[in-house]
Amino acid sequence: MASQVVKHCNIGRGKGKRKSDCGSFTVGKGYRKTIGLKRGNILARFWLGFDEREATIKAKLIEAIWLRSNASHWSPEALQEAERVRRTLITSNEPEANQKPMIESVVADRSNQLTIADGVEKYCNMVDMKDCSPSHKSSTRHRLKKITRLKGSLPLASLDTMELSSIVSLLRSKTDTHNIIRTTKAFLRWLDDMELWEAPRRFERIFPLARKVSSSVKIATFTIEQLTQMYSAADKRIRLWMLLSLNCGFANMEVATLKQSEVDLQCGYIERVRGKTGVSGKWKLWSETIEALKPYCKGKDDTLVLTSEAGTPLVYYSEHYKRVDTLGQCWVRFMKRAKVPFLGFKFLRKTGATMIRSIDGIEVSETYLSHADKGIARFYSIPDASRLNNALEAMRERLASIFSNIK
Repeated sequence: MASQVVKHCNIGRGKGKRKSDCGSFTVGKGYRKTIGLKRGNILARFWLGFDEREATIKAKLIEAIWLRSNASHWSPEALQEAERVRRTLITSNEPEANQKPMIESVVADRSNQLTIADGVEKYCNMVDMKDCSPSHKSSTRHRLKKITRLKGSLPLASLDTMELSSIVSLLRSKTDTHNIIRTTKAFLRWLDDMELWEAPRRFERIFPLARKVSSSVKIATFTIEQLTQMYSAADKRIRLWMLLSLNCGFANMEVATLKQSEVDLQCGYIERVRGKTGVSGKWKLWSETIEALKPYCKGKDDTLVLTSEAGTPLVYYSEHYKRVDTLGQCWVRFMKRAKVPFLGFKFLRKTGATMIRSIDGIEVSETYLSHADKGIARFYSIPDASRLNNALEAMRERLASIFSNIK
């Protein structure tokens, strides 16, 4: 008895993506660059290229080969024939980078063999190929590692509603719960879209709908006495880091990515777009910050103001998207020398934001932090820069005791 052949058409987006029994080939709405054939637990996916017209021609010819050769006896030889046909259709003006093999993958008995750890690795590899920031790629791997530790050996075929509920319960006991669960949901949706796993009906109801933030949570900050002790114990380099964090609300990455062209010592400002939120910010610099920056600002190009002793960025991502935080490591050692209860470098930013909020309210504090404004007003109004400048001056007066005994 001939096995049923199911065509998985990937030309089209959203509603254009569908499954159907073998029949006439039609192009869905939009355009997607692959077409796949599935029979039982075997899947073959073919690369069609970036040109929509040529992709349609290739897809129709490939379908004809499938129907003629594989309706009852699907074989690797037919895939090779389909690849040969596609090769003859490549035009001379098509970039070489697009002329990759049409057969991307052939996976047998995948639903029975793949484990959650295998699925996580495939998903992370997919994210690595996307045009997104290294921090997103790194955080995706870091968050999904927690699932791998909990249930990595579990086959995807056994991942049912009960197992999902168990995973969610375990994840809720972790730190950064909201982001971990959000990444987990995206991972599970991808598994379902790629047909590596069949999602239970309404499985997303298992996950909490929104993050619950308690207004009574106490935010840890440094006291004036602690800041004075730290500033006295710091060398010139760490003092500059502290000044940038307090004066401009910079965390590790903002300090590490500050460019020469973003600093104007003559006018006494730093103006830049925060990478995480895409929000533009402008901070009036204190006299101490200007003096500390002078040895490092020697041009107006896009080179980094601060680097490590080896000449590398203070924070960067390695080849495998592992975060290398030289600034954070130096800060840990410094805090031990300063003999102050340990708080990470980002808590200087929290300290500054807390002081700005106490001076002129939460709106100015949000401007100081370059947080994204989700309200419609951002399309109709320009923030009042003078309010932040005045708040920074008032904040400098509160911190005057820190700098008074430093030569």
